[in-house]
Amino acid sequence: MARALVLGIDIGTTATKAILCDADGHIVAESEAEATLYSPQPGWAEEDPETWWRNVPRLVQACLEQAHAAATDIAAVGVSGMVPTVILVDAHGRVLRPSIQQNDARAYREIADFKAALDEQQVLQRTGSAITQQSIGPKLLWLRRHEPEVMRQARYIMGSYDFIVYRLTGTPSIERNWALESGLFDLYLEDWDESILALATVSREQFGAVHFPAEVVGTVTAQAAAFTGLSKGTPVVAGSADHIASAFSAGVHAQGDLLVKLGGAGDILYCLDRLVVDQRLFLDYHVIPG
Repeated sequence: MARALVLGIDIGTTATKAILCDADGHIVAESEAEATLYSPQPGWAEEDPETWWRNVPRLVQACLEQAHAAATDIAAVGVSGMVPTVILVDAHGRVLRPSIQQNDARAYREIADFKAALDEQQVLQRTGSAITQQSIGPKLLWLRRHEPEVMRQARYIMGSYDFIVYRLTGTPSIERNWALESGLFDLYLEDWDESILALATVSREQFGAVHFPAEVVGTVTAQAAAFTGLSKGTPVVAGSADHIASAFSAGVHAQGDLLVKLGGAGDILYCLDRLVVDQRLFLDYHVIPG
């Protein structure tokens, strides 16, 4: 009889990690494999998404061996990761260039152009995000200006964990926290902001459907099963930004709960029961809607 285990994969800045948990939430196995952050020019921060994907089979095998489990014991898969990373893939699912990480600072001219073209306060109120180094729009505009051929081939734009979900399921998707932190998403319409997309020179068709973290995006394909060692048909959820998953795991859920998290980046996460927009803060959705 198959055991009810869930597999968690995390796309971290310095390592790709995996855990197996039982139905009570206890960790029964864990493993990690190295990932490398590159800075080919001053202010640039990039990684190779294919490294993350190549790490997955090793992690799955290591966790199954530790837990004395079979792939059929895994009832579902969830992926978390750094956010908002930018990954471009073509119509065949091939990665077109290294990821642009959230701390990448190359798009300073494009940030100035965004601030000149848009009312910053209106953007902040609509999206909950100030126009900063972390904003996705200026980075996409930089790519259009400096790597136009790459952008012409870009069928989908996604984040770190969205990419792994895509490779597992063949279905492009965007988790709500990537959408929210991108600065391209209207808080109140809960939809992409067309005026900001136009300035970034991209269209809504380049993004997958937006999902809550626990929504099932698809199932492991035959191709992904053969590569990873997972069972074909295993459900895969949209996943979560790593810091939001950390807050959930630490029990942050009530007004005033606070978490200090240290990793490749440090975060202070504070839980609110009402919407507060402040240019000094980043906004995120809780893992559990409501």
